Amino acid sequence: MLMNKKVIIGITGGFSSGKSTVAGFFVEKGASKIDADEIGHVILRESADVRNAVVSAFGEDILERGRIDRKKLREKAFADEAHLRLLNEITHPVIIRRINEEIEKFSGRILLIDAPLLFETGLEKAFDKVIVVNAGHDAMVERAVSKGFSREEAEIIIAAQMPAGEKIARADYIIENNGDFNKIKEGVDRIWKEIQEV
Repeated sequence: MLMNKKVIIGITGGFSSGKSTVAGFFVEKGASKIDADEIGHVILRESADVRNAVVSAFGEDILERGRIDRKKLREKAFADEAHLRLLNEITHPVIIRRINEEIEKFSGRILLIDAPLLFETGLEKAFDKVIVVNAGHDAMVERAVSKGFSREEAEIIIAAQMPAGEKIARADYIIENNGDFNKIKEGVDRIWKEIQEV
């Protein structure tokens, strides 16, 4: 076991499956974290090239006081598969490049990448291990609603993602999120112990 070897862990799962909660438990244990969604939000705000490309593709009505309104953009992007694919083609290369830059700079021991579209973007190639957080469909919808999404929005976003079974089949570790934090923490503890030996 090389205690100074950095270990890069990907964490993914369905929309509102509880990835951020699980990632938070790993951070409490000492892992560092990069949030792919947060990087996406930053580049929409700060990258003129990305902003201009998105506005050109989806129209100026997605702007609110000169900034991209993520809710308006989401409504347009998820209106059909072609729109979503177009948005991903604009944003994903920049997000992936930023993540790889952060991985390269990281000098700690364990780095966790929270990435909803981990498999869809091919990001798993950059990771030593991949964790999938799995939750039932109804539970994901209820969590999304509690965060301010409509049921219709939640259903559309979930339907657009890779099926849970496919993610699970490609994972190194699976954490079932049925809402029992003690069970989740037990899973995190088990995985954390194994990761120390990577």
